Amino acid sequence: MKRRFTLLIAMVMLLTAMATNVFAYNSESIEHEKMYSVSSDSIEYEDLMELKEDVKAINNDYDLEEELIFETEVGEIINKYNNNNNKIDFREKATSLNYNDREEVIAEILKIYDLSSTDEKLKLDIYVRGALETLITENPTRQTMNLEKAFNSIYENQYNEKDNLSLRASNQDHFDYLDAIWYAHNYYENYNSNYPDLSGPIGGDCANFVSQILHYGGYRTDNKWYIKRKNYKYNNPKDITELNYSWDLADPSPWISAKYFNNYWSNIVKTETIDDDDFVNKNMFNKLNFFKGDTVQLLRKKYFSYYGYHTMYITDYTNNSKNNRDFAMTYHTRNRIDKPLVDVVEAFMNGGGSYKVKFFKTR
Repeated sequence: MKRRFTLLIAMVMLLTAMATNVFAYNSESIEHEKMYSVSSDSIEYEDLMELKEDVKAINNDYDLEEELIFETEVGEIINKYNNNNNKIDFREKATSLNYNDREEVIAEILKIYDLSSTDEKLKLDIYVRGALETLITENPTRQTMNLEKAFNSIYENQYNEKDNLSLRASNQDHFDYLDAIWYAHNYYENYNSNYPDLSGPIGGDCANFVSQILHYGGYRTDNKWYIKRKNYKYNNPKDITELNYSWDLADPSPWISAKYFNNYWSNIVKTETIDDDDFVNKNMFNKLNFFKGDTVQLLRKKYFSYYGYHTMYITDYTNNSKNNRDFAMTYHTRNRIDKPLVDVVEAFMNGGGSYKVKFFKTR
């Protein structure tokens, strides 16, 4: 009897220890998750060839002339509202490649921002965000940092007044990244018919797909980030006319546009931007406080500024072709699941252009 009792006590202790270990594992930090859940699989040659094809497919870039037209319009908005005692033509400064000129333009935008119309504010927002992406990483002066802080303050107040920021799931109490990953893995190839398929000539489906992922995980829509069906005629619209006929979106829409996705989410969640060459060659995986459930964009330089170009979601961890741990990305336009981020970035670099890797803390 005594022996049986002793064995029973031993079994209880063993089970208790096992339960404690399970609890400890489940409650460990996400750093532990990132450290030990990395796949040992190596990327294959065929995978690298696929990524090279992605670069060709994800090519919704516009030409230099269009960028200069946009920046000239921003200069005209400034000229319209500022008290230009010195007769400065801000169209020239808004298109300048000089860092100081860009800082001067941003400073002037902050002065006239409240005077501008809603449509003009949108252009000013995009201009400032794109220019800051360049200035902060290439010429991080104290003036630049102060301008970024002032711009973020204006933008945050604008959202609080118009969109009731507290109602969005940006507090993340209502966001489940595991649900979001499930959605990404289940719809990366089989498109959800509740949303338009923008993988054709209209410009790419990457931002549209990540927006769906974030919404499924719990982020709420607002009067800028949303999409609603009008009718069932164009599920795979070939142009903007067909899109607008069957779907209701903001114009322009951060739901479907990588460029405006960057501007929108940069003012809702924490971000970090890294130069493409640094990210590829300095093994940044364990140096970054980002994990499964966070979002990544490639920003591409157009003339002076960096704008959102390709949007992806972190669905796992893996190994890349350099045999280093890496983030596993799932995305649309070319339908890919769990592709190493370093290899994605390197493929775009090899395809031409200057990029930055921007992380969004959406988890």
